[in-house]
Amino acid sequence: MIIKAITSMVGKITNAVTASIGNLNATDDKTKMEQIYYQHLFVTSWIYGFVTICFLVLAQDFIKIWIGTKYLLPIPVLIALGIHLYINGVQDTNYVYRITLGLFDKGKWITMIAGVVNVILSIFLAKKIGLIGVTLAS
Repeated sequence: MIIKAITSMVGKITNAVTASIGNLNATDDKTKMEQIYYQHLFVTSWIYGFVTICFLVLAQDFIKIWIGTKYLLPIPVLIALGIHLYINGVQDTNYVYRITLGLFDKGKWITMIAGVVNVILSIFLAKKIGLIGVTLAS
């Protein structure tokens, strides 16, 4: 729930430029599009890097204050959640460009394949290493 709130807030910041990128993709040349892509990726990486570090440092204290020590997660699970947060966040740039360029056919099967692989890995890793396995499978 905490990660969803963080992703929602940061996503509003990083996706605010979607219309501008769409306009750029429709009017400018590929060199300019590539330059803006890398700038957006750089900024998104820094933002999600900062947010991930803040999450890793503050999550346990926040959970203690919010709902108590009974619900604290082990540190390896917390780190796996942080890695998940960062990797999914950095993919925002690819999502924005795929949407603005209209490349819907390019990624239509990847979501289904990723879901199947996630379920299989989650079951396998949950049996082997527990909660951290489910988090890492994601």
